[in-house]
Amino acid sequence: MPNAIDQKMKRLLKLILLLIPSLMYGQQRNVEFDIKNFPGEKRAVKDALKFIDAGDSYYLGEDYVKYMAIEYYLAAQAFNPNNAQLNFKLGICYLNSPNKFKALEYLKRSYQLNPKIDAHIAFYLGEAYHLNHQFDDAIKFYTMYKSVQDKKIGFNPDKRIQECNTGKYLVANPVRVIIENIGPVVNSRYREYAAVISADESIMLFTSRRPNTTGGAIADDGMY
Repeated sequence: MPNAIDQKMKRLLKLILLLIPSLMYGQQRNVEFDIKNFPGEKRAVKDALKFIDAGDSYYLGEDYVKYMAIEYYLAAQAFNPNNAQLNFKLGICYLNSPNKFKALEYLKRSYQLNPKIDAHIAFYLGEAYHLNHQFDDAIKFYTMYKSVQDKKIGFNPDKRIQECNTGKYLVANPVRVIIENIGPVVNSRYREYAAVISADESIMLFTSRRPNTTGGAIADDGMY
């Protein structure tokens, strides 16, 4: 973040200690970023809104860049933790980040503050619970989402429910597995994953983020 943003963030974090009790996490009322909700904190509210605007520039982009909004949103959320929309956006950003497990905290908070914050909140919550291996809660929200009329393309709650039931079985019936590196002929020191074996086991395809990637491009996470 630029230095100006760092300074504003520090100022907002200091103000947390001065927040009135109604802004504590235990409170269940949605609080908008409106000056009238924060008497005497006009400058802090404006700073928080600037953080949200900065975060929105990433959030409104492709899914793979949404996570870049997290730092900005967290700065605003530290000032006002009880805004349903901001918590929802943080949840979505985390679902699109390497730290997907953190999405649950913010999506739960958003749902508590406003159950109708988004038409697809039930699916996102199911996904967040699913990622945290809380399968029964995930099934509850996936099932709830089945009643949504305008289902989003690519959201298949029945498939996810099946995955949760499989997860419950696997957790209850663990199997000893040994993972072995198959050596330098195939593996390298770079990230490699998502292996697929052909039916006759003669071919293995996998993703490898090596320097010889086509074009040698670097992704947002600093890797090839």
